[in-house]
Amino acid sequence: MSEERIGEFRVGYQSLNFGGRDVELAMIPDLEQYLDRERLLSDSNYEPPYWSLVWSGAQLFLPGFFSRHGMADVDLLDVGCGLGVVGVAAAVAGARVTAIDREVMPLEFLARSCSRNDVEVETHAIELAAFAPERTFDHAIGAELLYE
Repeated sequence: MSEERIGEFRVGYQSLNFGGRDVELAMIPDLEQYLDRERLLSDSNYEPPYWSLVWSGAQLFLPGFFSRHGMADVDLLDVGCGLGVVGVAAAVAGARVTAIDREVMPLEFLARSCSRNDVEVETHAIELAAFAPERTFDHAIGAELLYE
């Protein structure tokens, strides 16, 4: 059986629970092998795949947000979505989600997570300043922009 890959990255899954709902999130299980530490220290333009981490900001934010706001029939914008933990969890809870990130690769992982959780999330690889949605949103969240 061949291993699952997206581009150069191996794909693994992490199970998270938000608001009593389990979410299977596609992730890079061996991120360390993709980090170029020398380049990180010497090249200010080098951007490691930090989008591939589930940051504590989202993990701390989601339970409280979900407990205060029902997600059923909510239009949610997930800004700087990274792996899509917020968007996928909200979609599992019944929200209509649009997720944007400036990079394409995290959106590929998000799509894999959507497939795994049998939900749909509209995605756009775009900078926030250039994003001109055709509809309004009940909530806009940037939880993956907060690293700690």
